[in-house]
Amino acid sequence: MSELKNGVIPFSLKDLIVISKLLKIELDKLILTQIPDDDKVKIEQSVKKLNKPKLKLDKEGFTFGQ
Repeated sequence: MSELKNGVIPFSLKDLIVISKLLKIELDKLILTQIPDDDKVKIEQSVKKLNKPKLKLDKEGFTFGQ
């Protein structure tokens, strides 16, 4: 527990689910769901290299257009 608390090891999804249920906290409050801007740039560059024009990253996340 002290390793989790002190950031030595990360919480697993299972840990977060247990915390969510025990403390009655919505899971989306415990999990980062937004991609940082600098990561978005790297992801967009990688997607461009894939040459898949329908695959895009918008404000909400990834989309695969028609």
